[in-house]
Amino acid sequence: MAAWDDASWLLRLDPQAIADLRELLVDPSLDPKAQSLWLSALAKAGTPEAQSLVLAMLEDARAGESLRGGAAAALFDVVAPTAELTGGVAAHVAALKSLGPVESGTLLALGSIARCDDSAQAIAALESFGDTARRLDAEDFWLDALANARSHRLDAIARRALDDPREHVREAGVRALGQVEGEGSFAALREIAASHAEPRLRCAALQQLAPGPEAGSDEVLLAAAEADRDPFVRKSALIALARRGIHAVHRTALERLAQQDADDAVRALAQRMLHGR
Repeated sequence: MAAWDDASWLLRLDPQAIADLRELLVDPSLDPKAQSLWLSALAKAGTPEAQSLVLAMLEDARAGESLRGGAAAALFDVVAPTAELTGGVAAHVAALKSLGPVESGTLLALGSIARCDDSAQAIAALESFGDTARRLDAEDFWLDALANARSHRLDAIARRALDDPREHVREAGVRALGQVEGEGSFAALREIAASHAEPRLRCAALQQLAPGPEAGSDEVLLAAAEADRDPFVRKSALIALARRGIHAVHRTALERLAQQDADDAVRALAQRMLHGR
């Protein structure tokens, strides 16, 4: 990727290169991978001219989905968004009438932009998107975007989502809880992992416990791996435990699972974990 990092330096230093790049990006013969790499280089260049071009490609209704999708993905590489970029992406999200791949990518990217937007315009646009998200049945993407933004409202919105009648929204609520710091969210995830009626939500909670620093996570994961009635959940618990790292204190439980679990896949996974594979 060093060559593309050099490209971002060139785009920083030479505004004419940005003007030339506009013609290249809209060329239908340009390979989509090269298109995405150039858009990422523009975003990393960080100059107002470079960010303006990324925004223009996102908003160009005549552009193909590949180009617009590449522009949406490039937004995640912006470190210091200009007021023009922030306002443009916020307005783009506010005007959404449907949520295809490009639109969902843009919504998620607005959350990323909000983390480094000192004006708070991005987070305000994102937090006000709730009614539109419900109308578009896109609350799962909205929750993920709020998690990207580390919204101070995330905890309350995620907990409401846990009672939503739609499974994909409930699952997104669990994912969002995993991005909320504090003992309260950890306790909620621990309870979901141990006793929620839906296996899919128990799995989602286990996955969110995997990367956290909480000392009690290993205990919850091992309990689920040994005692959950659903083999898919037991396997998910083992995968989450492997992500945290296998230690000597886990060996007894893993040996028990490798020998005694009723499910072939769980036994095989426990065996691999014991042998470091």
